[in-house]
Amino acid sequence: MPKEKIAQLNTSGDPAWFTRELSKLKNRTLVLVVVAFATLGVLVGYYMFTDVFGGPFQNVSYAAVNGSALMIEWETSFPARTRVEYGTSEIYLNETDLSDTFETDHDVALGGLLPGAKHVFRLVAEDNAGQKFTSPFYQAK
Repeated sequence: MPKEKIAQLNTSGDPAWFTRELSKLKNRTLVLVVVAFATLGVLVGYYMFTDVFGGPFQNVSYAAVNGSALMIEWETSFPARTRVEYGTSEIYLNETDLSDTFETDHDVALGGLLPGAKHVFRLVAEDNAGQKFTSPFYQAK
C-alpha cells in the first residue's frame, strides 16, 4: 500500500499511524493465541491425567461374608499391582500380598476377621513405574 494511501487512512495525517495500529493488533492476537493454547493445554492435561486428580480407585465395594470374612472389589484407572492393608484400627494393620499381575479389576477376600468388630481397610496400588497410590480408609462392620 503506498504511503500516500496510509496517510489518508489516518485522520491526524500521521503516516506511521497505520503501522503502529497494525503492530498493536499483532501483539493482541499473539496474546490471545498464547492464552487459548495455554487453556487448551490445561484442559487436555486434566483429562489425560484424571487418575492423578480423581484418584486411581473407582467402584470400590465390600461386603461381610459369614461375619468373619470381607470380600472387597475395586477398579483402578490404570493397570496396577495391588494389595489391601486392613485391621481393627488404622494404626495396626495387616496386609495382603502384592498381586503378581498388572490389572484394572481387582478383588480380595479377607478371612479370619473378628466377628462383629469394626474393621478398616485401605487399598494400595503400584503402577508399572513403581509409583504407589493409597486410598483413604474404608470402614466395614
